Amino acid sequence: MSRRWVALLAVAPVLCAGSPAIADEARAVLLPTTVVTDPSPIARPRRDPDQDAARLGDAAHELDRVLEEAVQDLGLTLELDAASRSTTGTAEADLVSTVRTAWIIAPEVALERGALVVRIAAVAPGSKVVLSRRERVDLDALEVTAMHLLRDVVDAGNGQQASPPAPSPVLAQPAGRTHSAGRTILALHGTALGGYAGYSVQRASGSNDARLTYPLTALGAGIGLGASMIVSEEWELGVGDAWYLAAGGYWPGAAGLLLARGYDVEPSGDRYLYGLIGASGGISLAAVGLAFGHIEGGGATLAHTGGAFGTALGGLVQAGIAGTTRDPLYLGLGYGAIAGAVVGGVAGTQYHGSSTRVLFIDLLAGLGGLGGAALGSSLMVGDEQTPAETRGWIACIAAGTVTGAAVGIFATRPRSQSAGAPPTTSVLPYGGVIAEGTSVDAPPFLGAGIQGMF
Repeated sequence: MSRRWVALLAVAPVLCAGSPAIADEARAVLLPTTVVTDPSPIARPRRDPDQDAARLGDAAHELDRVLEEAVQDLGLTLELDAASRSTTGTAEADLVSTVRTAWIIAPEVALERGALVVRIAAVAPGSKVVLSRRERVDLDALEVTAMHLLRDVVDAGNGQQASPPAPSPVLAQPAGRTHSAGRTILALHGTALGGYAGYSVQRASGSNDARLTYPLTALGAGIGLGASMIVSEEWELGVGDAWYLAAGGYWPGAAGLLLARGYDVEPSGDRYLYGLIGASGGISLAAVGLAFGHIEGGGATLAHTGGAFGTALGGLVQAGIAGTTRDPLYLGLGYGAIAGAVVGGVAGTQYHGSSTRVLFIDLLAGLGGLGGAALGSSLMVGDEQTPAETRGWIACIAAGTVTGAAVGIFATRPRSQSAGAPPTTSVLPYGGVIAEGTSVDAPPFLGAGIQGMF
């Protein structure tokens, strides 16, 4: 036997013994997502524990589904048998208590000051070091964020991220403060409100000189921009917080203008000051609401929804009382805007759902109102309408709006998380190309409808 064959026979056992170890390193054990219900010392207690528990349950189910796909996308083989998933716990001491030949991945969800926090801990094969990443995330962006967090911990365990070089003492810079996520939105609305304040002051003075209008408007916009930057530096404001403050400024400000017009405030330039007073009072109330906790995107959308639908409802109420739609409706619109902004703002502090759901309900409510107006349009035929006919038409609009909102709430209600309970209805609209053409030159088929689980 030649020396070459002798050498190959001697090395073969070593290669065969090393192959399982390499294969083992590509396996991963994904533990079920742990739901942390105990608030941390810096977190504020939630006002609705049942709603928070349901929200955490939804996030945990979604995180389990996302990570099962993400593990395989990273080139790891997911272990699905119960024996490989068995462990004494998900604490760091439990994760490293037994040296395994596969990755151990332990996801975790919690609530911190009303925001959803995702933490992914992992232990590399044969390691005693727990790698973890945590981040605050919206439920709508949970899938993308979870994949990024898992990739970071796996890359760190594989040694793919080189440690950054130590900074030179001469070039070292102090760590900068993290800016608020809603800083840009707050700056935009603060600039608009400041510009309106400068314009209001100029109109209230009785002067129409353009040489004063533009400088005062620009000065007010600059002051509003500076004030918003200071606020965003001193307090941590999210995107939902910024839009919530905007709702407190816009709808009460519009209400002040409408009421001043309805009461025929003279001189007419003083009406702008009523709008400015309303905006200032609304922002003050919104700031009080933010003092009790952060507002999410759904809550901010609900505040704007309350202002918009409250304005429309106030106008309909005034028209129904007067029995005609030919008279100005400024008073009803103004009082409706104030009432809707207050009710929507209070409801927004308690709502922790998605902004998409609120917008979908708004869409169905608006379509229902238009449908009711169309069904009752026969009552408005002719040159003259009696008060009873006008009130009947308004009642059709109100009934259609309420029906559309009820359908939207029913269609988008969260699925039940109770054991053994079947999933409830969850539908969304769709539209566009639904099928290709019957031939190469034929156009595609277009359509629309709803889709979801029933």
